[in-house]
Amino acid sequence: MPRLNSDQLIQRLCATFPSECILKSKDYLEKVSSDYSSEPPQAPIAVIRPTHAHQIQTLLQLANQYHIPLVPRGRGTGKAGGAIPLSYSLVLDLSALDRILDVDTQNRVLVTEPGVITDQINKALSSYQLWYPPDPASVSICSIGGNVATNAGGPRTLKYGVTGHYVLGLEGVYANGTPFQLGGALYKNVAGYDMLRLLIGSEGTLGVISKILLKVVPKPLHRILIWSCFTRIEDAIRVLETVCRSHLLPSAAEFMDKTCIQAVAQHYSLPISLDLNAQAHLLFELDHGDNSQLIQDAHHIQKISKPYTRMVYIAKR
Repeated sequence: MPRLNSDQLIQRLCATFPSECILKSKDYLEKVSSDYSSEPPQAPIAVIRPTHAHQIQTLLQLANQYHIPLVPRGRGTGKAGGAIPLSYSLVLDLSALDRILDVDTQNRVLVTEPGVITDQINKALSSYQLWYPPDPASVSICSIGGNVATNAGGPRTLKYGVTGHYVLGLEGVYANGTPFQLGGALYKNVAGYDMLRLLIGSEGTLGVISKILLKVVPKPLHRILIWSCFTRIEDAIRVLETVCRSHLLPSAAEFMDKTCIQAVAQHYSLPISLDLNAQAHLLFELDHGDNSQLIQDAHHIQKISKPYTRMVYIAKR
């Protein structure tokens, strides 16, 4: 099949998809020409934003038929450059597939479309006292589909792991236009090739995800934060190593240098008075056991930190 020029491609798209799914204004093309990486932006020919999962298969089949590069995109918050299109390409914008389809409290499984903002998942789970642990840095603006496509992590990776540890099933379309349905609402599913794990983290190179089944867990009843400031980066690393080798298992650990914490302070009102001239900051979160156990463990971290730190804050959440 001969390659279409830009005008021919737009005509073919208009004949195939509803007009509201085709976005080709200059402003929108500029919007999808970059992500949060430092890669140079490139505008595609057009953006297709499906409102139904079956439209993904139609688009992939068309792209294969006419040899058109296709770039899947979530919310564009990635820093790896995976959502940046080519000059001759189409962007598949999944942001309109933004429904949480089911919360199965008996089996502790949540079913969602890929465009749902990750932070919305825990808001939907809160009334059931359930919780989805992964917390990428952009949790309030990134999409769960993008998290699956990049196997996103976050500070809670230390205890709870990354996105892929919570994906029980996926539905979507392979790059050649063939639909797939992998896994399901069960925790043990080990027969055959583990195609599920191959798709997780593939950044849209193997297929496009249209539905995600996530494992969720009981929500912790209590949490405590421990924030320490250090004169030397080496001291912060030493404390982090000591805590991780102890009997404690923090639910999260985050290291920030002076440049990072000063940048945060410029944009957000911090709840405590931090030493912004400290060379390093360590943030631990504890969420195991009852409240008295958490306080005891927080004081243990404080004791480990005290010989090295300029100040330690403990706060309940």
